[in-house]
Amino acid sequence: MTFPGRTIREWVRIALSGGILACCLPVHAHSVVVWAESIGEEIQVETFLSGGQRPRQGTIEVRDDNGALILEGQLDDRGRFRFAVPDASALKIRVKLSPEHQNEFELPLDSADSP
Repeated sequence: MTFPGRTIREWVRIALSGGILACCLPVHAHSVVVWAESIGEEIQVETFLSGGQRPRQGTIEVRDDNGALILEGQLDDRGRFRFAVPDASALKIRVKLSPEHQNEFELPLDSADSP
């Protein structure tokens, strides 16, 4: 039996070869990298995608060490967000670009960093 110009055996070989090649190709998913630091009386959050690009939109949630929501905001066009140092001993900063693209950063705050 043949299909458009090829035998079943040839089509099976083609399908298996394609499947093997597809498994060997690298996957280019974009993971979100989040970095935050205390600079003077502000916390600066910077975000990147794994390829080095900066996201142009996204939301930020900042929670204290007890999990209480302190504030929410939006990334600027350079993937950054700044806010005043809150009265907390640690922060959990979550960046959401989409349901599949999000990450968080835990930032301990020393009493010397607080205003």
